[in-house]
Amino acid sequence: MKIQNESHYDTHDLRRIIAAVALIELDPSQRKRLRIRIIHRRSRRWNKGCSNVSGRASIGGSWMRLSIGEGCNAQWFAWLTAHEMAHIRGLRHRSMSKRYDWEGVNEFEWAKDMPLGPRQENRKQVVDVTAKRHAAAIASLKRWEKQAKGAATGVKKARRKVAYYEKRMAASPSKGSGS
Repeated sequence: MKIQNESHYDTHDLRRIIAAVALIELDPSQRKRLRIRIIHRRSRRWNKGCSNVSGRASIGGSWMRLSIGEGCNAQWFAWLTAHEMAHIRGLRHRSMSKRYDWEGVNEFEWAKDMPLGPRQENRKQVVDVTAKRHAAAIASLKRWEKQAKGAATGVKKARRKVAYYEKRMAASPSKGSGS
């Protein structure tokens, strides 16, 4: 089951309700291939008890779109989901029982206790680019200073070695000068 949430409601809350309804309404193969898109519906009209819930599903297919507006509770969302899943199972309106009609919403009272809250925005922390670049410049400076310190130590060692061999050459008579 794949859920694409574009509504103002929390995706985890919607997923819990949809999964609970799907366990009742669909068989495992239908649940696995189900694709659901949930969109926000602007308040244009008032439906019986809940503002602006509607849906659309392919009859005998694998996709459905749920539109929910402000003020919708978990019970109405569960009913809407079950109604659209009945379409997925191949039922048309004239062959549906009262359970899937507006009057059947009371059969989904179990969903009243389920949470259905507003979406939590994942806001990325704003990074100060100047501070980030400053930290990188400091790290680069430390690397170069370490490299310079190592180079200075290497130069000192080389100078000592040259001085040692110059003293040694000056102290001993030269062998192999060929005179």
